[in-house]
Amino acid sequence: MFFANGFGDADNIVYIYDKAIITCKHVATLSEKRDKAEFLGHFTVKTEAYLSEYDCNDVSIYTFSKGRYFVYLLEPLVFHIEKIDEDTYA
Repeated sequence: MFFANGFGDADNIVYIYDKAIITCKHVATLSEKRDKAEFLGHFTVKTEAYLSEYDCNDVSIYTFSKGRYFVYLLEPLVFHIEKIDEDTYA
């Protein structure tokens, strides 16, 4: 799946975190900023999924665990991917 940032091919910053285990002060601050972000969509991982480094080069740079994720765009090139829970049937 793809989530548009309005800039096409460009370097992006992606923050991925589990809402249930936010312990780092930096990540908590990002979570607060996320409230001002644009909701782009969501996805559910039932078995396995990964984040690829580039859409034309299928190289995994992050593996998602089972669960539901929400995707937000905070700034034009800053994505937040937040794991909401481990429910795969919602």
